[in-house]
Amino acid sequence: MPAKPITTADASALPLAERVTLNIDEAAALTGLPRTFLREAVAAGIVRSTKPGKRRLLFTKSLLHLLDRAETKKLRVRAVAERATACAKAAGELKPGPRSA
Repeated sequence: MPAKPITTADASALPLAERVTLNIDEAAALTGLPRTFLREAVAAGIVRSTKPGKRRLLFTKSLLHLLDRAETKKLRVRAVAERATACAKAAGELKPGPRSA
């Protein structure tokens, strides 16, 4: 018996890790990022994409890499801020705020 061809509905039901590409709307819905931001990221070369015909498809790996870099940067910024706060407290330069009563 010949294999059943994969339809669009079947492809969108695949887990994200198995999808090779996502369209802009799918990527926006899954990541919570605005569509405009995703388009700008594609234009800037931050997210890799392809355009078969009129549709713009984002490569899932590239999108996941963008999210990973953003999370890493956020954690790095938070760690630096925490170290700066700890140093300022240790030096007595940081006065307690109104909430730390």
